[in-house]
Amino acid sequence: MLESHVFLQGPFKVDFKKALPTEAVRRARGLEARARVSRRELGVWEPADEVRDPVDVVMAVAKPRQQRLIPLRTARMAVSPFTFYRGAAQLMAADLGTRPNTGIHAQLCGDAHLSNFGMYASRERAPVFDINDFDETGQGPWEWDLKRLTTSFVLASRDNGLGAHAEGAVRATVGAYVAALNEMAGLGWLERRYRMVRADRPVVDGVVWRQSTAQHVNMIVSKAAKKTQAWTVAKYTEVVDGVIRLRTAPPVITAVGRRTAAAVTAALRQYLESLSVERRAYLAAYHVVDVAHKVVGVGSVGTYDYIVLLMGDGEHDELLLQVKEAEPSAVKTALGEKPLLANGERVVVGSWLMQSVSDPFLGWTQMHGRTFYVRQLKDMKGSVDPATLDEDFLPAYGTRCGYTLGLAHSRAGDPDVILGYVGKGAALANALWGFSEAYADQTERDYGRFIEAIHDGRLKVAELAPAAATAKPAKVAKAKAKAAKAEAPGDVAR
Repeated sequence: MLESHVFLQGPFKVDFKKALPTEAVRRARGLEARARVSRRELGVWEPADEVRDPVDVVMAVAKPRQQRLIPLRTARMAVSPFTFYRGAAQLMAADLGTRPNTGIHAQLCGDAHLSNFGMYASRERAPVFDINDFDETGQGPWEWDLKRLTTSFVLASRDNGLGAHAEGAVRATVGAYVAALNEMAGLGWLERRYRMVRADRPVVDGVVWRQSTAQHVNMIVSKAAKKTQAWTVAKYTEVVDGVIRLRTAPPVITAVGRRTAAAVTAALRQYLESLSVERRAYLAAYHVVDVAHKVVGVGSVGTYDYIVLLMGDGEHDELLLQVKEAEPSAVKTALGEKPLLANGERVVVGSWLMQSVSDPFLGWTQMHGRTFYVRQLKDMKGSVDPATLDEDFLPAYGTRCGYTLGLAHSRAGDPDVILGYVGKGAALANALWGFSEAYADQTERDYGRFIEAIHDGRLKVAELAPAAATAKPAKVAKAKAKAAKAEAPGDVAR
């Protein structure tokens, strides 16, 4: 039987005899952290030296994975500096681990780039906007999440030819983050748990969207609302000889053998032990019909990920679950800490702590010495395509993501302590803009070395995206030029 220790040890243990320190004490604690690292120092990033090989770091993560899929991971990461950044959470966490931090911890997403925010449905079918990826979640310095988020906006801006607007997006993101902390600090702890952002409304009451922003949001919400279980089942299944089966589409979706299907089914029985009694009741009428393997994400390609088709009360009562492998947290690895929880449970607990509303089917299990988490497959899920972020939508989406991250850190951390350090927010915005621009430059240099490794034959790239290995000479040249500039005498990191 699976047993959780999250409330028995670690940062979330419960002691009903111990009173919470006053707001003034907690704010003072945050203020004291400025002696460890100033707000200005948060903005410093010095170009990494040549000894640090970004290719080694990002490929080391793939060693325990399915090697047949690693060329596909390489191809997806090679599309642009932004997609490289998406797949390099471990690289940035390791880099952040070399810098001083505030010492103020919260539960982190661990990979809080802008594409890991999006829409999904609550049990009441309301469109919720929140963080939607917790593979790297763990306790760590709150600013790591914010730095990863703001840098992602700089890279997305540059990819879209809008580099001149990156600063506005970063400052909007930081301003909204601080605003969310202030709002949550004024609420009771239980009210913070209930604070939810709807995907179809501005994050703050009284704010009126521009027409272009409203059109973007309405399109995303409308498209996601159609992705019900019935839509998902229709997309991923077909009828073969009168029997419903999962539709294969190699290399993304492939059939599995009987032994693998049996192992996944057995793992689902263990998964039930991670659910509360009333949530087990959701699954009481269902049985497994088919299992397939699915390739997911960018950095996650190569992990074991299964989709499971279940059937309930006759036809048209199907359910699709995703059983995804959970690997060690980039945050925990960078901090050199041993995990308190198995990785599958760590992902689930991080989701529970940081999200306002979590998937009712969310749970964890283990199989063949690996741990997995389980959730619904695409239940009214939607996200912003970074390529659609234009001059108007960039700061608006930065506001939405920054505010949402502030809410999440307030649920799984202490907003008063963070605010004690942050102050009014202007100094933090200045620092994060300096860091984000400098680290985006670092990412482009690292991306250039990644592309060179492909061209030199050091890395194999899938034929699925041949342009990724051949259409980047201009970007490689640009990356080399930036690297040379960074190494020039008298260079100062911005």
